[in-house]
Amino acid sequence: MTNTELNILRFALVDAMETYDANRQALGIANRTGASKSSIFSALNKARAVILNNTIALRIELARREPLDKVLDEVTKNNSAYNDFDELINNTGDHYRPSMDMRLPQMQFLAKHFDRVSEQMGKSVRAYRYGM
Repeated sequence: MTNTELNILRFALVDAMETYDANRQALGIANRTGASKSSIFSALNKARAVILNNTIALRIELARREPLDKVLDEVTKNNSAYNDFDELINNTGDHYRPSMDMRLPQMQFLAKHFDRVSEQMGKSVRAYRYGM
C-alpha cells in the first residue's frame, strides 16, 4: 500500500466516523420527534461496517510498516510478564517453556517467533501451547 492509498484509507475512516456521528444525532432527534428511523438505522449500519473494515485495513497496514522486533516487543510486553522479546528469550533458559494460550492470535504469533528464535540460538526449549 502506498502512502497515498494509506491517506485515502484514513480519510475514508474519518468520513465514515463523521457520518456515523451525524446519524446517531439524527437518531436522537427521530426518537424525540417520533419520526421514522429505518433509513437512519440503515445508514448507521453501513457507516459502522465501513469504520470496522477501514480500521482493520489501517491496523494491518500500520503493523506491516513496523519493524518485526518492535512488534515482538509490544506483543510480549502486552501479553506476558516480560518487558520485551529479548527478555523472554534470554530469561527462559534451556528448561522453562513459557505457556501460551493458542486461542489468542497474538499468542500464536509470539509462540511461533519464540520457537523460531530459540531454534536459531540452539536452544531445545519451545513454547508450551494450550487452548487449541
